Amino acid sequence: MDKSYKKYFVIGFNKTATSTFHSLFLKNNLTSQHKTKWNTDEYACFSDNGNLNNYKELDLKYKNSIFILNVRELDKWLISRFKHGLRGCKPNWAHPYTREKCIKWINYREKYHMEILDYFTERPEKIIIVNIEREGWIKYVCSQLHFKNDRIESINVVKTNYNVRLYM
Repeated sequence: MDKSYKKYFVIGFNKTATSTFHSLFLKNNLTSQHKTKWNTDEYACFSDNGNLNNYKELDLKYKNSIFILNVRELDKWLISRFKHGLRGCKPNWAHPYTREKCIKWINYREKYHMEILDYFTERPEKIIIVNIEREGWIKYVCSQLHFKNDRIESINVVKTNYNVRLYM
């Protein structure tokens, strides 16, 4: 089932500016869904928990699609995930934090990123890789996607305090 219109899939993990991507798509007059489970027939853009969605199937179904692998420095990503887990008062996917959980996330992220790089090796025009910690990343993404509105601020990307350490 090939869809001829372009779709944009942000396929990185949570805590890597997924809310900012959602805002960026909306401000460029595209329909966007910022949820864990994607309804790909109703929207043009998708930005949350891309790692939980099968990018290979999406690529086959939507031939004109563009994939964005959103990343950030490993330590900042881990700290952001664990801080997110502390927001709730009961146990959740990120709380309590443990050494084992941290190692599992690191290994999963590395394997996932390597699989994506391997998958798109022969078709680099289908993927944009962006580090959300780099200055000017929003303008870069907009230039790659030919978006006119690049005047937005990062949403919820909190600078990670280097005084915070993960002790496990």
